[in-house]
Amino acid sequence: MKRSTNRILTSHVGSLVRPPEIAALFPDRPAGKPFDANERRVLDKTINEVLKQQVDAGIDIPSDGEFSKSGFAGYIVDRLTGFEPKQGSAPFQRGRDRIRFADAYADIDSAGSSGRSGVGAQQNIVCAGPVKFVGEALVREDIDRLKAAMQAAGVEEAFVPATAPGTIELQRPNEY
Repeated sequence: MKRSTNRILTSHVGSLVRPPEIAALFPDRPAGKPFDANERRVLDKTINEVLKQQVDAGIDIPSDGEFSKSGFAGYIVDRLTGFEPKQGSAPFQRGRDRIRFADAYADIDSAGSSGRSGVGAQQNIVCAGPVKFVGEALVREDIDRLKAAMQAAGVEEAFVPATAPGTIELQRPNEY
């Protein structure tokens, strides 16, 4: 792990803005569908670029920007079983910022994009059965892709962001 006694090392949390070619990979994509060869080339290219952009901006410990994931938390349906959309279920709990700054979230909450994140007007995703990790191949691809980008950029340390269990629990009510 990088250490510094001279300054605070920088990183960032979570998703970075996805370029159009990455955003185009996810609308209506079935959960768990592997990327084809062309999609993997797009991911390789854009992750190499975003890693270099982070380094050029002074980020000490960059990430893959979560480009291989459908969104901040919605991607769990690709990697965990037990979650499913449910019409008429209670919406996920609102965090303090969503309550306090409701106007700032109004567009997001009414948009209803891909339906996989469980946000706002989209179907609510609930825990409806046993949770089991099934995303090992996807995680392996993420790690391999990030390692290749690190090597190309001369980066010695990076990270793969992951949704915390508390976020999953907050956004996916347990109806199991």
